[in-house]
Amino acid sequence: MKSKLKEKLQHTIQDLNIQLRNECVLTEAASGAYACTPVLSALAGGEVHAFARDSKYGSASECIKEVQSLAELCGVSDRIHFHIEKNEMPWERATVITNSGALRPLDSAILQRVSSSCRIPLMFEAWEFRSEDLDLDFCKSKGIRVAGTNERHAQTDVFGYLGDLVVRLIQDAKQTIYRNKFIVVSNNDFTPYLCKPLVSMSDGVGVYCPLEYKSEIENLGATYLGDWNSTEIPNEWKSASAVIYTGSPFSENLWGTFPLLNFNVWKCLNSPLLLRFAGDVSEADLFQHEINFHPENVSAGHMGILPSAIGWDPIILLQAGSLKVAELMKTNEVKFNNEVLAQYL
Repeated sequence: MKSKLKEKLQHTIQDLNIQLRNECVLTEAASGAYACTPVLSALAGGEVHAFARDSKYGSASECIKEVQSLAELCGVSDRIHFHIEKNEMPWERATVITNSGALRPLDSAILQRVSSSCRIPLMFEAWEFRSEDLDLDFCKSKGIRVAGTNERHAQTDVFGYLGDLVVRLIQDAKQTIYRNKFIVVSNNDFTPYLCKPLVSMSDGVGVYCPLEYKSEIENLGATYLGDWNSTEIPNEWKSASAVIYTGSPFSENLWGTFPLLNFNVWKCLNSPLLLRFAGDVSEADLFQHEINFHPENVSAGHMGILPSAIGWDPIILLQAGSLKVAELMKTNEVKFNNEVLAQYL
């Protein structure tokens, strides 16, 4: 297993031809699949500084041990330096800073120490940007470049894993897909990716989404039920096993701002269950209206299921794709292999 992981990390660096020599990369030391970020940075030739802190996913010392173990496996342990004090990171020397969880928020207090030649690649697409994570206005005023990562680039295709994620979310909620119906409520580009696996595995997928996605989801075999101005659920869909919700901006609670996002509308379902794929929802409101939901305790702006829940692959490709974006940003490039990868903000 370890040799396979080493091979996958090395292959990803080679496939994306990531070149970070003479770069000072500031990132996090995290646990599980996220331990790959500093190791990928080092495999690409960077001088890496990884910050570790205690969290619900593990202690700082545990995170450092995981990264060290992976770095030793890949032969790059000499390139990674660990820090347990955020202020002690070499912010003044940084040429690349990832927007990893442990480093957030990247606010003006930190960014004022950073050179204007520094670049910040986001580990998500530009439309998913969260202002609470990064002071974008300060970056622009100082000339620090910020860019999202096209997760649909052919050589990363992180969006291709969204289908696996929605299947896992349903199963984690103790539901089965086979012989059951599902309703998808979505206003963003996740929509067709969520529908695709469900169409092939279930008894039907009904979708409430903007009209712009209608043709695409119908071509997949899903049923277009209307946009977010709808106020009724057709009788044939009231037996749906679950409602899968993904509303952007993910950090905002949109419930109550659209006719469809009214809890009384969804109470008409037989045993209503809301699966929180992405997008903020008030748990107190769900309890009040007696609507079951899964999972619990999802922070605003975060997905209800992490890509790491289905393994290392999506995390490796996402982190590596963002590091390639950091390389492209050095010369203000946008494309890799004739396809847009860097999405400048």
